[in-house]
Amino acid sequence: MKCDLHVHSQHSGMCSTPLVGRICPESYSAPERIYATLKKRGMDLVTLTDHDSIGAAESLRHRPDFHGSPPPRRFPAVYFYFGW
Repeated sequence: MKCDLHVHSQHSGMCSTPLVGRICPESYSAPERIYATLKKRGMDLVTLTDHDSIGAAESLRHRPDFHGSPPPRRFPAVYFYFGW
């Protein structure tokens, strides 16, 4: 099984790295583009690890092979959503 367990979308907001956090977003990629790219590269699972947002998971919910966790599992500053 192939998957990347740490992918951010444009829904993550600004980067948390010092000095660039005010000018650089965590990701510029739309969830649909991430999904298409990862599937094209042969990933069996598509995951999104956006910071404090479920926007990306909401935008992929209509896909028959995407499964989001209704109440997200909360870890420090990160929500995990798993889709396959």
